[in-house]
This record gives sequence, C-alpha cells and structure tokens, in this order.
Amino acid sequence: AGGERLQGNFVKIALNVVTRPGESTNVLPGILRGWFGEEAGLPGRSDHVVFRRQGDAYEMTPLREDYAEVKGPQLWQRYTRKEAFEKLEITATGWDRQMGVIERPDKLVFFVTLDKSGKEQAHQYEDKFLSPTEFQWQSQNRTARDSELAQRFKASPPDSSPIHLFVRKSAKVGSKTEPFTYAGELKFSRWDGDNPITIWWHLQHPIPPELRSDLGLSD
Repeated sequence: AGGERLQGNFVKIALNVVTRPGESTNVLPGILRGWFGEEAGLPGRSDHVVFRRQGDAYEMTPLREDYAEVKGPQLWQRYTRKEAFEKLEITATGWDRQMGVIERPDKLVFFVTLDKSGKEQAHQYEDKFLSPTEFQWQSQNRTARDSELAQRFKASPPDSSPIHLFVRKSAKVGSKTEPFTYAGELKFSRWDGDNPITIWWHLQHPIPPELRSDLGLSD
C-alpha cells in the first residue's frame, strides 16, 4: 500500500488489521484516512479499495475517480528520501541527499529526524510534535528572520509556496535506515528567536492515533 510492503490479517471476508513487518500497530485506519479523508470508516461512509495480485503479494490501492490524478506523496505513508523526491518531482542535486530543508522555487520540503541523540550539540535542534496538529521546528543556527529562506517560511498566499513535512522518530533501527512518514503540508503559526528561529507550524491533518507514539507523541 502506497509503495510500502505490509502484512494483512484477513478474517473471513474482511481485512481488519494491517501492520508493518515486526510491528503490532494497526496502520489500516491511517492508510484509509490518508486516501479518503478523516471521516473514512464512519457510519454512512462507503469507500472502496482494490487488491491486485503483484508477484507474491497484493497491491492495495484506493478505488476513486480522482486516484489517477494523485501524483504526490500520500498522507501518513512512509518514503525513503529518494522516493519522496520522486513523488514531489524533485531532481536531487549535491547536498540535497543530506539537507533537512530542500528549497525549490515552487516548494519547500522538510526532512526531520526527531531523535537527535547522536548529533553534535550544535545540531540538536528542538524539533517535536506538541499535539496532533502542532509541530515545533528549529532552523539552523545561521538562519535569520530577515533571510530569504525565513521570509518564505512566513509568507502568505499568493506569495507562499507549499511546505511539505517528512518526519521520522530515529535515523536508524539497528543497521537499517528508517524511512520518513509524510505528514502533509505545514501552515505557519508563529516564530520566536533569531539565529536560530523556533517556528510553530500547524498541520492541516491531525496525526492518526495509531501513529502518535511512533512520532514521539504521548497519549
């Protein structure tokens, strides 16, 4: 689903649990909300998915008229940095493969790792979710409010560009590099300080309950 390999528990005629290999959290509600909106699964709704046999697995995709038009990343799905670039139609150059902020004329992209325990003190930026809809983020130490980049953060339509957030709890689990979860577009709320700037962002879609622990939010 969404390019990610998952495990499904089929009971009689229903698929009621979907998990990532080695994990127990049911990610099916988050997948469906990402495809069909926050009301997916509520009484009176009738959303449909399609299963297509692909080698030794089934590919699950949403059945809807506009699905063919959706080219960007899907909300709450996990992507490697390379896959995120492909979804956003970004050509990676130079330091793009390592930078936390990717700048393009028509968009900005944040790649955030929440656990910075292995980083140098100067790079332990205070990035964290404060609630299912609020994200605190800190810029690099050299970023000033009057810089061109900072002004793009604060810009309002029609001068603003979409700001996409990809986030993960840690860089690696064991020796395996962790992918990022796509949290959608951010809306500027307020900022404080200078060199670095601390910014509070509003998420357009709240983090699904089943993903909050993975993203550092306690109940």
